[in-house]
Amino acid sequence: MSLPLKGKILTLDLGTRRTGVSVSDTDQKIAFLRDEIEHNSTEELMETLKELTKEEPIVGILVGLPLHLNGKPSDQTERVLEQIEKLKSLNLPLQTIDERLSTEEALAPKMKIVDSRAA
Repeated sequence: MSLPLKGKILTLDLGTRRTGVSVSDTDQKIAFLRDEIEHNSTEELMETLKELTKEEPIVGILVGLPLHLNGKPSDQTERVLEQIEKLKSLNLPLQTIDERLSTEEALAPKMKIVDSRAA
């Protein structure tokens, strides 16, 4: 399902214990970093995301898909795909994006909230 061209998009860099979060402006030109979500389980993460989507008028979700540099799936890819299945319960359009090298780009300025910058 394609993401709407207008409205706030929630972007996620899914992790096992920490998930990076950013939310776009309604024109989808600027992404605003949010606090990373610390979680002990996918269920705990889903509860937090459910609350976030109630607080903000989110129209879609964009999730980084971790792949090897050669473009092939990694062990992380499978874990993220499982989490994406659970994200579908939020009933929002959802799309993935290749996130190769996003963490390295986020590390460049040596910022503290790396996962949210990666998102």
